[in-house]
Amino acid sequence: MFWGQEGRIGPQGLGCLFPVVGLGIQEKTLGKALQGAQGGSRQSPCPSLCRCARNPHPSVVLLDKDQLYLLGIIQDCQAARLRGLRTLKYSKEETAKAILDILGHLEYFRDRPLSLALAFEALLQLSFMRPHFSPSVVSAILHRTTEAVLGSAEEDKEGLKRPFQSLLGGLLLEAPNTSTLLQLLTDLRYYALLGSEDQRKLGASSISLLLALSRRFPNLRNTVIRPEQACFRNNLKEDDIIIEEL
Repeated sequence: MFWGQEGRIGPQGLGCLFPVVGLGIQEKTLGKALQGAQGGSRQSPCPSLCRCARNPHPSVVLLDKDQLYLLGIIQDCQAARLRGLRTLKYSKEETAKAILDILGHLEYFRDRPLSLALAFEALLQLSFMRPHFSPSVVSAILHRTTEAVLGSAEEDKEGLKRPFQSLLGGLLLEAPNTSTLLQLLTDLRYYALLGSEDQRKLGASSISLLLALSRRFPNLRNTVIRPEQACFRNNLKEDDIIIEEL
């Protein structure tokens, strides 16, 4: 398949920083999901889509047009990094918005889990590229992908949480600074505190992941966070988490 070890950030991969982050799409899962996918093509800024159309892989021809578009983005990001590049020949931000548009129409997909997995992987690969996403796009990605996971069938939710939280880690690692961390925590706050049971579980586990990941960076260890967010940290005795006074 097209998303091997080379598709992960840095020489060691994101997995060396946090066990959940840096996971590519598993061939076993994709192989099963590809059985019922449709064929098709889509106009795209991604050059690799033209290559797929001319020399289709046996699995690629089973993808529908949006899945093929997402696969092309993944391939382009990986190919650029293999060449030592961190930029694409098309707009990273506009491409992310196009992916979010696809996520807004998932009810029309025959194979929703595969489409979600490809979308999360494409957004994760884009997060490794430059320039950084704007704050508004980071928020849009978080909210649209959260709703996509929560709106999935019960049997699919658990499997989607790992790529979703890998994407969250990628958004933080794209720009590992206090502003990014606080923005992600604030956006997750609603789900963790005010949402339904499923929203609270996903929001709480995502906040815990981000707080744990932030401890890998010296400049994030003393970030001041709100008390209602601090309660989700894995180790309540962490002394380098500064809790804001009420």
